[in-house]
Amino acid sequence: MALALFTVEITVIKLLSGDHAIAQLVLWRSASQLLLMLPLMLRGRGHVFATDRPWLHLARGGLSGAGMFTFYFAFSALPLAFATAISFTQPLFLVLLAVLMLGEKVTRRRLVATIVGFSGAILVIRPGAVPLEPATLVAVLGAVVGALLLIVTKRLAQSDGTMTIMAWVSVTTSMLFLVPGAALWTAPRLEDAWLFALLSLGGPIGQFLLINAFRMADASALAPIDFTRLILAGIAGYLVFREVPDPWTLVGSAVIAGSTILASRPEPLLCPPPRRVSRR
Repeated sequence: MALALFTVEITVIKLLSGDHAIAQLVLWRSASQLLLMLPLMLRGRGHVFATDRPWLHLARGGLSGAGMFTFYFAFSALPLAFATAISFTQPLFLVLLAVLMLGEKVTRRRLVATIVGFSGAILVIRPGAVPLEPATLVAVLGAVVGALLLIVTKRLAQSDGTMTIMAWVSVTTSMLFLVPGAALWTAPRLEDAWLFALLSLGGPIGQFLLINAFRMADASALAPIDFTRLILAGIAGYLVFREVPDPWTLVGSAVIAGSTILASRPEPLLCPPPRRVSRR
């Protein structure tokens, strides 16, 4: 559900980026989340910000702002399916960082599923077939930042509640983009009101679902599931922008779907063999 809402979010960003600056869209997205959480903040008299890890929350806010800006820029400048395929390098970085920073043990099946899914993304990208553009490099940078963001989210989800994490990030990101977003502000048109409404609701709800997903499962276990975004992006690209996937995209999508199914299967329970009781 979170990935579906994120697909809606990037589709809206691509539609709005022609008339509005990326900094304005990031500010709108973060400020909307802040307004949605304002009643909870007032009712709890600020207790929602109670935490033993304020600096980690500030770091997550900075990563969230950087991640939103890089992804918004990439999806506004590149074809939807192509930008989505580049973002699939994020799960590969995520599995590596989950081992190095979280100490998670990646099972052989999950590792194979991630590598297979990444290979499917390579089939879609086809390095060398598309000229390298600055937006492509920004998309890769966004994947690295996104992986770091998910690692920090996993750490915070082990000690702090979902609302606390969302409250901190909404305030931090809004403050970071207040000046550039206001300086580049363009008044929204009336016919775009429904798009801004989708951006206001879809992003925060998606983040809420994602945080809870990382509370319930290992980061390395969720990483291959991210590949389903390619299928969702292909559907959105066709319905909204009339983008028709080429054969390579279809083959890569099939590979990605197979890796997702493999990664989604529950791990077998590893139980010790029953002890033999000697009878005398």
